[in-house]
Amino acid sequence: MGSSYRSKSTHMVDIKGKGILYEDDDEPIKLTDHDTSQNIDEFKLSLIGKILNPKKQSVEKLLQKMPVQWGMEERITANDLGNGKFLLKFSTEEVLASVLRQGPFHFNFCMFVLVRWEPIVHDDYPWIVPFWTRLIGVPLHLWTENNLREIGSRLGHVHQDTIELIEGRMLLDIDSRRPLKFARKAESPEGDEVTIEIKYEMLFKHCSTCGMLTHEKEYCPSLQGQGVFARVQTQENRLPMSSHALVELATIVLTFPVRLTNDMTIGSFAGVRSKPGGKDMEVRDGRQSRTIGIMEQAGMRRSPSPRPAMIGWRYVRRLWFVIAWSGNHRTVLMVRMAIR
Repeated sequence: MGSSYRSKSTHMVDIKGKGILYEDDDEPIKLTDHDTSQNIDEFKLSLIGKILNPKKQSVEKLLQKMPVQWGMEERITANDLGNGKFLLKFSTEEVLASVLRQGPFHFNFCMFVLVRWEPIVHDDYPWIVPFWTRLIGVPLHLWTENNLREIGSRLGHVHQDTIELIEGRMLLDIDSRRPLKFARKAESPEGDEVTIEIKYEMLFKHCSTCGMLTHEKEYCPSLQGQGVFARVQTQENRLPMSSHALVELATIVLTFPVRLTNDMTIGSFAGVRSKPGGKDMEVRDGRQSRTIGIMEQAGMRRSPSPRPAMIGWRYVRRLWFVIAWSGNHRTVLMVRMAIR
């Protein structure tokens, strides 16, 4: 009897008797109870949504703010489903439809998905974002409804009876798992090519490098292997400042409020300026002064005006841009340590 039980069991007691060791089993678990009619009826007045940019969006904050923004906080029941997904249950079809008409949706300036709930089983569900899309550049003699539909069908699913021929506009269901296309080549019957420009109405933050809605340019995976400055500038546009000069300058500005005499100013993306005919820069704060011979090394430019300028904490951001434009990874790390 006992041996028979052990042979049918999917687990076994470990040798030391301290717990249960389960056999490895990666097969999907069958969910056999599929009487879904009652569940489908329960969620027929529901919208399911998903945030697309987790770095900038939070489901908790979205569920707090969006119903208030729609003016329906008393008529919506919200549930966090985990994994960036959420469910909104409505009291009536009219209320649900009034929310859907406000799409496409964005929160914290990033897009999010919100569609009518369907019994779809998929890790990525939901993924459709409806965009009103305008096509620009179609040759006039090829400007027909069928041609516009053909172009739209290569971008997403074209909603029935939404093509506006005069405006070159249509409603498309766009797959948020794929990069947006902002231009496509089209070919005439004679084999001539033309570029069609694609405009998405109410499109908020997205990656201008790859076209994805899930991140912005600074987080684009295609740029990660190129280094931090590949996202900001090209090699030929970097300022010729040395590491030591920039670290010294950052330490001065960030250590105490200073007055830089002899017209040394820090301009946004303009580099540093110094007194005419001199190599040294004098820094005073009323209690101490120091002379730093870094002008030539830092590549500082001469100013035509002798007027002094105050530099304090409000210039920290500008200084950071100057440092970033120097293109020196080691410098940035050292300056960040100085800031801390």
